[in-house]
Amino acid sequence: MPAATKPRHLLSIDDLGGDAIRAILARSREIAAGAAGRIPGALAAMLFFSPSTRTQYGFQSSVLRAGGGVITIEPESSRAGSNWGESLADTARVLSGFADLAVIRHPQADGVYDFAAASTIPVINAGNGMGLRAEHPTQALIDLYTIEQAFGRIDGLKILIIGGTHLRAFRSQIRALAHYPQAEIFVLCPDKFWMDHADAEHYRRAGIRFTRIAHLDDVKRSVDVIYHNGITERRGEPVDSYFALTAARLADIRPEAIVLHSLPRVEDLAHDVDAMPQARYFEQAHNGVPVRIAVMEHLLTAKRE
Repeated sequence: MPAATKPRHLLSIDDLGGDAIRAILARSREIAAGAAGRIPGALAAMLFFSPSTRTQYGFQSSVLRAGGGVITIEPESSRAGSNWGESLADTARVLSGFADLAVIRHPQADGVYDFAAASTIPVINAGNGMGLRAEHPTQALIDLYTIEQAFGRIDGLKILIIGGTHLRAFRSQIRALAHYPQAEIFVLCPDKFWMDHADAEHYRRAGIRFTRIAHLDDVKRSVDVIYHNGITERRGEPVDSYFALTAARLADIRPEAIVLHSLPRVEDLAHDVDAMPQARYFEQAHNGVPVRIAVMEHLLTAKRE
């Protein structure tokens, strides 16, 4: 009997090369234009050990719209939860016989890696903690898709990212944008949330280039994309108004520019920005449906091959 092949996972955006990213974005455009998803009958196990709205329900919507089914594992009412303490490895081994792929969010950065190491089905990282190894790869793909949707390209654009560089969304975004070397990247981040030495070294070795700026006014009149990915994961922690977006602060941005946010928002994005024609963050969230269908197709096709 031939040995079982190791499944392809999406735990980091680095699991995808530039060609794969472009293929997923192209397929996302086809799905958004009405092409049927190619995962009929597939069962996806959803394990969210920390709260989620857009990612959890976006994945569920994607699976169902593409003709698949969903198994939702509630950590606090299953043996996988903290009430019982079943290991992530054992949970993965069991669910590998119940589903065709798994989507997992975990508060510890290593949690999704422990789960994937024992899984015999593809695993998608739906967000894993903060700091080193923390990422949100499908969020980065949704970001790229939304930017490309607005401009028809990514290379050649000027993109400002505002937020904590320790957050998983930033870590995946900056890695994904490295596949578009003609894009010019600016980063605005509070000193207390600036990247640590390990991240800085990774980006340097990978040739990931960006310019740190001191103030929104430095580039806001010239950039094509203003993306706020949040400052902190701690709800209720005040956000310095210096790093917040309001309609008044954005009044003189380019008419063709777009404003994105990974959501949920707190004080970092004022509600008065919603009325601006450049606001695209709810459209960005909705773009998760075609993108996540394309991601699941990519992983399940690899599994069949």
